[in-house]
Amino acid sequence: MFKRLLCLSLLLTTPALAADDQTPVSLPHVQRKAVLERPLVFPRIRNIYNLYRNFFQNFAEYEWIDRPLFYDRSLDTADTINMIIQNNKRQMEIAASYDVDGFSMLYHGSIHEENFRNMIDVADLNFEKTGGRLLLSVIGNVLQKGPEKAADIFEPVLNRYITSKSAARVGDKVLLASYSTDYVSPQDVATFLEILRKRVGDRFLFVASIGQPKGIQLNNWPRFIYEYHKNAGKVPVDELKAVQAHIRSYLDVCDGILMNNANHIDNLENQLDVDFYRNFIVPLYMGLLNEPNAQGKLLGLSASLGYVNHIAGGTQLENGTRALRQSLDIALNSGTDFVVMPEWNEYNENTCLEPTVNRSQSTQRIMRYTMQQLKHPGRFEPMEGDDTAIPNLIVSARAQIMLGQTYYVELLNVPDTTTHHPYTVRCVIKDESGKVVHEQAAFEFDAATLTEHRIEIPSELLADCRTLKPELRMTQGGQILEIKTGLPVTRLNTTWNRNRLCIKRCLRDMPRDYALKVTPTLLDDGKALSLDVWAASKDDPIRYLEVLEDDIVVYAHDVTGELETNDDEVLVHLSYGSKDEIKPLALEVDVEHGNITYFEDRLRIRSARESRWETTPPIKMNWKSNFNPLFTKICKL
Repeated sequence: MFKRLLCLSLLLTTPALAADDQTPVSLPHVQRKAVLERPLVFPRIRNIYNLYRNFFQNFAEYEWIDRPLFYDRSLDTADTINMIIQNNKRQMEIAASYDVDGFSMLYHGSIHEENFRNMIDVADLNFEKTGGRLLLSVIGNVLQKGPEKAADIFEPVLNRYITSKSAARVGDKVLLASYSTDYVSPQDVATFLEILRKRVGDRFLFVASIGQPKGIQLNNWPRFIYEYHKNAGKVPVDELKAVQAHIRSYLDVCDGILMNNANHIDNLENQLDVDFYRNFIVPLYMGLLNEPNAQGKLLGLSASLGYVNHIAGGTQLENGTRALRQSLDIALNSGTDFVVMPEWNEYNENTCLEPTVNRSQSTQRIMRYTMQQLKHPGRFEPMEGDDTAIPNLIVSARAQIMLGQTYYVELLNVPDTTTHHPYTVRCVIKDESGKVVHEQAAFEFDAATLTEHRIEIPSELLADCRTLKPELRMTQGGQILEIKTGLPVTRLNTTWNRNRLCIKRCLRDMPRDYALKVTPTLLDDGKALSLDVWAASKDDPIRYLEVLEDDIVVYAHDVTGELETNDDEVLVHLSYGSKDEIKPLALEVDVEHGNITYFEDRLRIRSARESRWETTPPIKMNWKSNFNPLFTKICKL
């Protein structure tokens, strides 16, 4: 059960803060009465992504390793405004099925103003239906333009936000969050807020987010984490005093503080550092908000399912569903007023909370259970269309592992009933030839209890295998259900691995009545392979039909035929990358012995940038940042 007071039976005994400056100390847990009746929960949506774009048009030369499950190309129409509105409406409806309070939106500046206004309009029009609220956040890059300029940029969308009935509110004031407020000084933040309040009135509360803590030598979370574990849960008192003073300087000029990057609080195993988050970050923030000058101010924390940036290399492993469940548990049981969850649909970083191809609707089911427990404990409802005769069981395993890492299969029962129905699950693991390499004794579950069981096998014992696939045999009330296909398959690599995602399947989401036939044909004396694929589904729409080679999509059927080529055409993907941001780069693409017949920018947002580019041969572009791929078709002469 979620409590509004942080109550712990163990109080840590610590040296007085007047100790020698290098003396390591730990932070005591304290109690704080939250300002709000219960925590509000907001996944952060990125407006640059949508449900209709062709996912092959990504940011870099690397393919995305996940994509939205509820992808719908029919939303992509010539009516750009309606296209965006319908996408936003669909996103709000999906979020409503999670039972969350709405979306947080990260405002980058005037280039996104129209998208933000559209999202607010959609939220207002559908508020009675979905109840979805919006939490507007301003990014630190806007603040870096100076208080006056930042206010000029932010004021128009703030005025619209203030009039919105779907705006997140505390009393009669709208709530504003932020991202890396500490890009600028507290004095600049104070000036920015003063200017805004003169223009729009005292009609908002602004919560500052601290991107990185600033101590003396310890000036970011990784350094604090290292020092914390080196000293068995303690940090030097002078560093503690310094970071308290740093965060307090923002709290003094704002209406609260926010820690919104739990997906970067990692231990040395690239896992969520539960100990550090629970026993350092939470007491640090709680202690500051308990100070006399901070009474009545707001606390925001974060929760996430991990961070797998397959392009830049940063990783916080999902650890099955543990990172999501553990971070939610810490945030929601720490006396916080609201939780920002990065992110709803960030495919570069694979932080996606929305249903995806690899994670299916597993996050949706866990979030729904968590929110129902938060809003009305003891009352649960299954998802619409669920066959409740099938256990609400999520099966998770890594997509790929390297030899030396542990192979695991996580089985998680997510309650959506208060009625106790015991059932057992027996799991066997098979290799690519169908040989049984592990047989597990039956696990016991209760449908009304959140329960996790795991199979863990050192991969060096599986070195002869190329792939591993679980199969399940479930027994409930005398009925037996066997699942032999559709569960997560794990590839074993001997060396490097770019795909660190977990594949997650809920048994209730798996197709019940479908057929698939693949007919391979070798061509060109075995140098090429042709595949004839036929697929049909009786009840569930087929959203994707893909052919993968080594887990990389090499073909995907697109109902629009946008990227299909004739025999005399080739498709070229152009991209540019650099280590650092660069000044606009003039790039000219010309073709010998061919004509350019098609041109498409990367995001399909039909921005003003496209109209400025010359799309007749040769293509002339000004590249503005690291990753701006495009597609072009070339017809051979």
